[in-house]
Amino acid sequence: MIPKNGYGISCMSIAFLLPKDAPATWRGPMAMGALETLMSKTAWGPLDALILDMPPGTGDVQLTTTQRLHLSAVAAAMDIESLEKALEEASFLEKIPGDDRQKWRAGRARLRKMKAEQAAKGGAATATAKPVEKSPHAKESYDAAEFATLVDKYEKLNWRIISKPGGATVKPDEFYALYGYHQQASQGDNATERPMWAEKGGLDFEGRARWDAWAAVKGMAADKAKLEFVKLYYEFPSKVLYSDTRA
Repeated sequence: MIPKNGYGISCMSIAFLLPKDAPATWRGPMAMGALETLMSKTAWGPLDALILDMPPGTGDVQLTTTQRLHLSAVAAAMDIESLEKALEEASFLEKIPGDDRQKWRAGRARLRKMKAEQAAKGGAATATAKPVEKSPHAKESYDAAEFATLVDKYEKLNWRIISKPGGATVKPDEFYALYGYHQQASQGDNATERPMWAEKGGLDFEGRARWDAWAAVKGMAADKAKLEFVKLYYEFPSKVLYSDTRA
């Protein structure tokens, strides 16, 4: 949907989609579904802020929107500091029975796990480090000329699938690193807008991971990106694949 625009501000409303003077007598799930459609299906373009104008009060739409925004922040947090902050801001969910409370508690459990892993890594610093898994395909030197051939292969590899909240899935970090080098070598610096919402609702974890990986190599020359792609293709560990068919 294309929003109306005035003074550099984009605007979309249910009123634009209904006949003139027709009332929108919607409640609960129907009203929430309409709001989600407006947020996720409108071609907003680059945004500094998204303001939702709703009637005063604490009805179903306001409460559900607040809960989902806070849960999205919990799901998107990838480090201890950001996850702690997101959980603190969403702590009110602990007092609301239902799926949202379970998702909040799952985030809290993830935080405990992250802290335990961090502590374990710190404790292991004085111990003998475990050897890094070496790919059986690693070479002594690499040729960027292989880039064109390998680009046609990497997305077809049998990558492991990682589950995310809301039924979303992503691939291991190595896949997105390859994607970033691929895009940088083919198209140059990432000038696109970072995706937010998936077509079926919820955060677009897959799109955001691809965008982040491409943005991470901004400024890298095409030849360098091609060589890094080839090197990573042969050197990433087999454990991130269900079956390693690189040959």
